Formats: sequence, C-alpha cells, structure tokens
Amino acid sequence: MNVIVCGGDRRLTEAGRVLTARGHHVTYCLAADVPEGADICPQTDDLPSAEVLLLPIPLVRGGIFCCQAKSPPPSLSGIEMLLSRVRCCFCGGAPDRFVCAARKSDCRLFDLLEDPAFLWENAALTAEAAVGLAIRESEISLRGARVSVVGHGRIARLLMRHLCALGASVTVFARKPADRAEAVLCGAIRALPTDALAQGALGGADLVFNTVPFPLLGPAALGVLSPNACIVELAGGQNVTLPQTPNAPHLIEAPGLPGKWFPVSAGRAVAEAVLRLLPPDL
Repeated sequence: MNVIVCGGDRRLTEAGRVLTARGHHVTYCLAADVPEGADICPQTDDLPSAEVLLLPIPLVRGGIFCCQAKSPPPSLSGIEMLLSRVRCCFCGGAPDRFVCAARKSDCRLFDLLEDPAFLWENAALTAEAAVGLAIRESEISLRGARVSVVGHGRIARLLMRHLCALGASVTVFARKPADRAEAVLCGAIRALPTDALAQGALGGADLVFNTVPFPLLGPAALGVLSPNACIVELAGGQNVTLPQTPNAPHLIEAPGLPGKWFPVSAGRAVAEAVLRLLPPDL
C-alpha cells in the first residue's frame, strides 16, 4: 500500500515509520524530522497517486494547514486537490469544506477526532503529559496540592486518576450530576457544578486544569486565585481570561500535548488507528 504523509508534527512522521515497518511504502511531504533515506517529495503538486493520504491532527489551526516544515504551509485548497489522487484520507478536525471536497473527489475521509478508540488513546497521552507539564512548571509538589479539574470528559477523567494517585486533593467541576457523583466515587474530595466557578469556588486552589472548550474561566472565577496558582489550559482556544491585575495567576497554554511530549507513542496511536480503520479492499 502506498501512503502519503503530508504536513503535521513529529507524531505524523512517527506514524509513517510504523507504517513503513509494517511493509507499506511511505512518501513524506512537508513533514517534520523525516527519517534518513525515506522518500521525500518537496511540493504537494509533485506528489504521486496513492491509496492513503495521512494529514495533520488537527488538520488546521486558525484556518491554516498544520505544518512544521520550514517552507510556508500550502493553502487548504492546495491540500484539497490531493484528495483526487488518493482513495482514502485520514486527518483530524476536518472543516466542512474539506469534507465536501473529499466527497466530490470520491475519497473516503476518516476523521480520527471522531473515532472513540483513538480519542481515548489521545486522552491518555494528554492526561499524562499534562501532569508532567504541571510538575515541570509549578513550584509545588502535587502530593497534598489543592487541584481543580474543570470538566469531566475523557481527558479530565484520566487526569483526575493520575492526580489522585500522586496524592493531590482534587476538586472536579462538572455540569452533570452523574459526572459529579462519578468523580467523587473515583477519588475526588468534592465535585461541584460548573456554575460554582463564577461564585469563587476556585479559591485556595494551587493548580487548575481546564478541559472544557467554553469560556468558563473568566476574571470572576480566577480572581480568587493566588499569584502563585497555575492554570493549565488543555482545551485550546480562548477559554481562559485572566484578571487584569499585577498578581494574576500563571497561565500555561497547552495544546497538542501528545505530539509535543510523546511523539513516538502518539505516532504509534495514529498508525494503529489508520490500520484499524482501513477499508478491507486496500
């Protein structure tokens, strides 16, 4: 099977390594840290036809194709033109226009950010990396620290387990009563509704992890934190607004942790998802 790996960070390159080891022929274009001796095509216009096109996860950030190569990233329209040369495409967070382009090109599109098995693996890597980031950036031990986790999705659930195992006193903020009940049963010292955030419920927290892609953490919620407190933003986007004061807490923007902290493991997860989802006729 011929595979094109185009753009992305090191995890996509590592996914290409795994696919090569499994006997598939991989061509890299605009990829990061390409293995020595691998087939490289410098321009998307010169790429050959292939069965599979592997694109970044997420595909775009701020409307720009995700690419760590030194050359300027191609336009999304340029990437859409590749769809007519392949039989299926794997990416993450494809915008509607890209989905339509794949349909018009008769290319089967697989969005890995809609695949539950991949999402759980990605969440596990994110949670582990988030703990490591907090240990590196904070000046206090997690043992005995007062930690708040906003949200109770995949990442938050796994993150809470790590934090509790390390001896942190964890408070979870979740919208659904069932999620709050589960959090307490799984080790949180308390679980509060997200409405409590605006009422000062974060007071006394040493560390706050946000996993919710909505603006729940504004000046009213964060104004009760001490200047030594640390906020780790895992959801991406503009979800956290710090108080405009000299003593505001420290904010760490932490998008794309799996690719930054564990590119080999993250790449393996991508490759395994591709092989699992491949149509049987390829």
